[in-house]
Amino acid sequence: MRVILFPYQSEQPIEELDIPDVPVERIQSLYRLLGGDLLTLDVPQQLLKGNAAVALINSDAKAIYRGSLNYRATLFMSPGLGILADDYIAGPMLVAGFANHNLVDAPKSVLERIGNII
Repeated sequence: MRVILFPYQSEQPIEELDIPDVPVERIQSLYRLLGGDLLTLDVPQQLLKGNAAVALINSDAKAIYRGSLNYRATLFMSPGLGILADDYIAGPMLVAGFANHNLVDAPKSVLERIGNII
């Protein structure tokens, strides 16, 4: 499965990653990449030309990263639409597609949106 990683360090590039399709290995990869328990956020479909996607973050990221803003991930989630207007994303964020209650490859519209905001 292809996901998009938004590292929290601004000097690191946003990148596409392949993670295993086997469910147990997939969850282990997500935990490793995000550093702990997962929290999913719906990405508003109007941001992705109608494609369904979810953002995955560490559920304790704001405590772990002590308010360290992931500027690119916050912009991607569009404050006031994808997240509350005064909220932000802390720590790394992954974006994956979502279909039939399952994570799937990130839609190409994710990369298009990244190109429009970065």
